[in-house]
Amino acid sequence: MPCRLGHSAPGADRCSICEKNEFFHIDVEKETFGCQACAEGSHSQPGSVGKESCIVKRPCDEADIDTAYSQCENGKQIVTYSWASHHDGEDDLDCNPEHKDSKVKFLPKPSEIGCKECTLG
Repeated sequence: MPCRLGHSAPGADRCSICEKNEFFHIDVEKETFGCQACAEGSHSQPGSVGKESCIVKRPCDEADIDTAYSQCENGKQIVTYSWASHHDGEDDLDCNPEHKDSKVKFLPKPSEIGCKECTLG
């Protein structure tokens, strides 16, 4: 089936697209086609076509981390850290913590701090 977007096997009745971090590739010599994973340290959007669709992940920095504070209890609160909301999980970061220029290599461990009084206004 001819596909406007995606690909299909001969005789298929539907089209498929490659998933996130994959790209569609045709090997003319072997007469094969299908989805291939992006190289380690790179990523792509769903439906990507061609190896050039895979983009090298940038180094991580402080903007890639969200900080959350628990409710204050007995004058203390817990600070926890997670990858920023634009990430779908550690396996799907658009930055590479292992990149030689990354300022953030891993998430800080949770910590306990004293509660601060809020100012009026």
